[in-house]
Parts: sequence; structure tokens; C-alpha cells
Amino acid sequence: KGDWPRFVSGEINPPDVHVGDIQRFKIVVESPSPIVSVVADIETDNGIKNLPLTNTRNQENGGGVWIGEWKVYDTHDTFYHTTFVARDQAGNENSLTLAWSDVCGIPFSGNWPMTSACTISSADGVIGTVALQANAGNLTINSSFGTNGSITINSGTSIVVGATISVGSYSCRPTGYTSPDSACVSNSICCGGWSGNLLCQNSSSCILQ
Repeated sequence: KGDWPRFVSGEINPPDVHVGDIQRFKIVVESPSPIVSVVADIETDNGIKNLPLTNTRNQENGGGVWIGEWKVYDTHDTFYHTTFVARDQAGNENSLTLAWSDVCGIPFSGNWPMTSACTISSADGVIGTVALQANAGNLTINSSFGTNGSITINSGTSIVVGATISVGSYSCRPTGYTSPDSACVSNSICCGGWSGNLLCQNSSSCILQ
């Protein structure tokens, strides 16, 4: 690697995505020798996706504007990196790495105040408590999710359960399950009916267990 090709600018749009979203790239690069390729190496949960970009506008110095897009998959709520590798006709190679993330933004520690809709499609969790802020939208659970605190559901929000939710050492039962058992803590009274999912009633409010 050397000074050429030189990256003038790089853009990932949007930088925060859900699984199924379309994410677009725009790279401006220059070199004394014509650019022959720009490839985006996209980090995912299951390896690197290689996406060749398309040259949309050549420049006199051999560079140009390169674009591409992909449908997001194999990601969850964490940070990722895409490395753009440019090569020119003289055999030079250079790279630019940009960060992006799943929009859920679940922190590595502490509590998680969910402020916008989120879909969890691979196993995840939070060390603290989860609070669905008012009118944040749906929290959709398509894979195992756990927290060692409580889950608070404010008005204008809901949880769509397609997998297991664990709170401490207890699990939320699937839709339609209403029978009391060890899923509830000893000092709680089980109650069903909220969005068809099992709830446990403690001294302050109904929380998923």
C-alpha cells in the first residue's frame, strides 16, 4: 500500500440500518494512473461480503466516483466496518475503512433506553434494564434476547415476540401461554392477556419475565 490511489471522500448512507434495509456507498478516489476497481469489504456476523462498486464518473487524473448498494443481512445491534479497497492500473492499492451500525444501539453495559423501533434477529442482550420509551415503536424479538433487569413498556410501544426473552433467570413464554409456573418470581402473580403474552405482576407494574 502507498499514497495512491488517494481517497477524496467516502460515504455510507444510511450509517445506521436494520436487517433488510438498503445501504448505499459512494467513494471518490483519485490517482495518476486509471483506477481499475474499488471493492467494498463489508463486515457481517458471518464473514465478509465483497461488493465491487461501479464507476459512474471518470476524472482526468484517473480517479472517479464509485457507487454501490446492498441489502443488509447477517447483522445485529452492534458496530461494523466496511473497508473500501481501490486499485489502479499501475498496481497500486490503498484502502479506507468506515464504521456503521445496526440502529438498535444496544450498549455493551448499563441500561438500554429504546428510543426507536428495533428488530433483533440474532442472539443479544443487555446487562442492565430495558425501557421502551413512549412512542418508540415495536421491539421485535426474532432471536434469543436477555436482560438481568426488567423490561418497562411505555405508552405507544409494544413487544412482538418470535423467540425467547429472558429476564434474570426467567423466560417469557411464547404467545398464547398463560399458565403460571416457574417463569414467574415467587412473590409475583402471573397474569395473561397483554398482547397475548405472559406477564408477571409485581408490586409496581406488569413486566415481562
